[in-house]
Amino acid sequence: MRFPRPRFTLRWLMVAVAVAAVTVWGWRMRRLSLFYRERAEAYLADQQFWDKAMRRSDSEIARLNSEISRWNSEIAEYRSRASQDRDDGYLQLASHFEFLVESNSRMLAHEIEDRQVRAGHRDADVLRVREYAHAARFPWLHVTPDPLEPE
Repeated sequence: MRFPRPRFTLRWLMVAVAVAAVTVWGWRMRRLSLFYRERAEAYLADQQFWDKAMRRSDSEIARLNSEISRWNSEIAEYRSRASQDRDDGYLQLASHFEFLVESNSRMLAHEIEDRQVRAGHRDADVLRVREYAHAARFPWLHVTPDPLEPE
């Protein structure tokens, strides 16, 4: 028994083109999914970096606050001793600690400002991780371009 020879018709040609198109589309969607997954992982690494930087910043802010409060109590103590003992040495110590409080207050303000910048970077990375993770699952959907880096 012999099988009939397939005919080369326009219908079979359309089926072959459709199969090729679906294959190429599937290959492209897989590549896009892998690309988006890599982007999500990169932004996740950035987010973890900013999380760590913010934790360091929080501990630095706490340290500066404790030093400032400790020095303010020492300033008050030295001023009271100076008024009781009529000694200028205590006043000099108090002025030295006032200088330290002033410089640490500037450092604290700078650290708080830096923490806000770090929080902006972290928040932007959280959004990008979420967006690219979603795009990796559904690569055929539109992905908005990355926004400019926060300043």
